[in-house]
Amino acid sequence: MKYSICLFVILFLSCAWSLHAQQKFSVAGRIIENNQEGTPIPFAHVYLNGTSIGTQTDVHGRFVLNGIPKGIYKFSISMVGFKTAIKLTSIDSDIKNLVERLDENVTDLMEVRVKGQKDKVWIKSIRDFENEFLGRDISRSEVQILNREIIDVNYDQKSRVMTAKAEEPLMIENRNLGYLYRGFLVEFQKGIKRMSFKASGYFEPLKPSSPRQLKRWESNRKKVFQGSIKHFLWALYRNRLNEERFSAYYVQDRKSMGLVPEFKADEVVKTTSDSTVFLLELKGMLSIDYNYNYRQNTKVIPVSQIFFNQYGELIDPYSLELYGKMSENRMGKELPSDYVYIPKN
Repeated sequence: MKYSICLFVILFLSCAWSLHAQQKFSVAGRIIENNQEGTPIPFAHVYLNGTSIGTQTDVHGRFVLNGIPKGIYKFSISMVGFKTAIKLTSIDSDIKNLVERLDENVTDLMEVRVKGQKDKVWIKSIRDFENEFLGRDISRSEVQILNREIIDVNYDQKSRVMTAKAEEPLMIENRNLGYLYRGFLVEFQKGIKRMSFKASGYFEPLKPSSPRQLKRWESNRKKVFQGSIKHFLWALYRNRLNEERFSAYYVQDRKSMGLVPEFKADEVVKTTSDSTVFLLELKGMLSIDYNYNYRQNTKVIPVSQIFFNQYGELIDPYSLELYGKMSENRMGKELPSDYVYIPKN
């Protein structure tokens, strides 16, 4: 369907303006130890997990998070020597004088770690880990773990499973996308047929050296987003699958004879009590094609109820399983969950 240029430009600018001009909120408070004295915890990481919103507490345990759009977030607090605290929090107004208590992690406090010189076995293991965790198709000169020495990698020859852990937060500098990721490696496991990992942290935007570098970062971020599961959910919610070059169908329908029924967004996307969160109700395995330069295919299998937000971010990444192109992205191509995609029309 074609519209007049003037009308289209007005509608596009209106949508873009409403997206950027939405009201934003702040969260301020203190992080203290869960003891009788309520001792402040300085330099604790306080963040909305997976977003670009995060900070560290000052010497008095105080913090402020600004510029938070309305939505549901995983409000997270992490500090070495304490148990990580994560709360699913709905933010639709300013929160002041918040006080959160952290429990000591007795295991961490009792553990004595002897650091020695990293040998050749560790060097090979950490390279294997980085290939799987960051991705094999990225430039190691642009995406680096700055403190890789804190990572312990273990490979079980019998089960052929590689695991990794880190007692301190990782710092991943991504000069391809323009972010410094600060986060804890919660879980990492790579087997023969499957790889999975969990990380808890936030993205700090890097400062560009020039307008040209900023433009490059913005272009690279858009390329990483396009064709991803986030992009698909973003387009599905807005009923823009065709415009964003997606097509979808249930695998079972394709196996049957006759025409494949049209995949309709309004039949699978349901609203919830929160205006920023949506429920995706799939009745079976979904096949998604993304046609940009060449065809990319992904199979989506629902595992549990699938909720996502207005940015296309899954509330629970483990609510579905991905097989195919969309499953190939690793930490080296990860974007903040609050990344705002503006399509080119």
